[in-house]
Amino acid sequence: SITEVRRRVARALAQEAPAIVMDEPTASLDFGNQVVVLSEVKRLAAQGLTIVLSTHDPDHAFSVGDRVALLDGGRLVAQGTPGEVLTPERLRTVYGVSVVVEQLSKGQTVCAPDYGIAR
Repeated sequence: SITEVRRRVARALAQEAPAIVMDEPTASLDFGNQVVVLSEVKRLAAQGLTIVLSTHDPDHAFSVGDRVALLDGGRLVAQGTPGEVLTPERLRTVYGVSVVVEQLSKGQTVCAPDYGIAR
């Protein structure tokens, strides 16, 4: 729940941890609460805190990641900036679906599946 995520982040901050590791912090959250969590991640990172998080959603990596590592079956496929790593070709290889990666008018990069082409 969002309350549990907040509680764990608060605990890490209270302990003055130099970094916070989050394993899929938005799993099981609705869209609005995902935005709340990711906004907080961005805010904390902007304050200089190191945040390492795992996600299965490329949009989340585009939204909050400065550096990403793309894994496939535990194997490192690529690492670098989201734009360098999360290409349509790599995402198709890892997820088995064709995707489109686009930049919105306000500068946010998003990823959308092409539902016409599946594995």
